[in-house]
Order: sequence, then structure tokens, then C-alpha cells
Amino acid sequence: MSGVIDLGASHASLVSQLSLTFGQKLSYCFVPRVQLDIPSKLTFGDNRVIVKPTFVHYFLTLLGIPVGEQKHDLVVNFSTIFQEENIVIDLGTTYTFLAAPFYNQFDTLVREAIKVEPWDDNSSSGLSLCYKDLKGTDIPPMTLYFIGADVLLSGENIMPPILNSSRIQCLAFKRPEDQSFFGNMAQSNFLVGYNLDKNDRIFQGH
Repeated sequence: MSGVIDLGASHASLVSQLSLTFGQKLSYCFVPRVQLDIPSKLTFGDNRVIVKPTFVHYFLTLLGIPVGEQKHDLVVNFSTIFQEENIVIDLGTTYTFLAAPFYNQFDTLVREAIKVEPWDDNSSSGLSLCYKDLKGTDIPPMTLYFIGADVLLSGENIMPPILNSSRIQCLAFKRPEDQSFFGNMAQSNFLVGYNLDKNDRIFQGH
């Protein structure tokens, strides 16, 4: 990696520095890691697709994640930890981090939905749930229910291959140490736009 660009909502970010030319608007669409021969897109300025900045982070409110035919609802199951703007959408974070009680049940539902034995030797990935030689139909459909948007994930968002082996795929979700994050793997193949002037955000599907 050659460096990091700050696209946050602070006055020092690149978005703010370019605001006189493009306004405080940007959008991006990143390709999955298995298609790195195709360029990703980052656009400053007006775009039809337009996320609410709070201080220097962009926050979303995650309501729940149904896994396959099962409904996993954060509001009902974990009302004590539900709050507005409970997850940060962040390009610099690779995986999606879910609060520990929520993640534990989510992990259980994924294991139950995938009718294949997990791959035990997953130490190189640092992820807790990996499989070998999965078929696309083995991965259950998942939708992230946010306030204002339902984001239907593809298999590449949910369980991409790890970089050193296209045969091993790992669940791209983890438990956080503190803050929950909606990471860039789950955002790939979506056009995501930010409008800091109007303080909002919109997702456009695959």
C-alpha cells in the first residue's frame, strides 16, 4: 500500500479541501478483490447516487441481518445495545465488525446455513470461519438492514477468497474490540455516495 487518503468529514480531509471545486460530494464503487484487473471508481462532485457525517466518521444505523431464510433482528434480540448510528461505514477497514453478542449469533446462523464442514486450517487468514472449495450456492443470501437502505450482499461480499488461495473462502465479518464497522469488502460492487452539504448518504446496488 502506498498511502492513505482521508475522505472523512473533517475540515482537513481531501473532500473538504476540494469542496470549492467539487462541492462536498463524493462517490465510489470498488471492485471485488478477485477482479483487480478492473479499475475501481472514485468520483468527486455531483453524482446521482448519493451517507450522514458525524464528526469525522460516517455513521449508519444497522437494524439486523437475515441469514438465508432465518431472521436475525438486532432490535428484537439485543435491544439493550441498539442505538442510532451504531456502525461506522469505513473504506479503511477491510472486514465488517459486529458487536460481540450480535456477531456470536450471526456466526451461529451462518454455520447452520452452510451445509459444508468449515475448513480448520484458517490460521493464516485471521478469520474465525473459513471453508474450502465452496460453491456459490453454498453461501446463504444476506441483507444488511440499515435505516434508509436494505443492502443485499453477494457471495463476494460475504465470503471472498483469501488472497493466497482462491480455494479458501472466509466470512468477512469479525468481532470488534470496541467500535462496529461496515468494511470495504461488504461495500465492493456497490456505488456509495456521500453528500456532506445535505448530511446524507445513499447506496446503489450491484
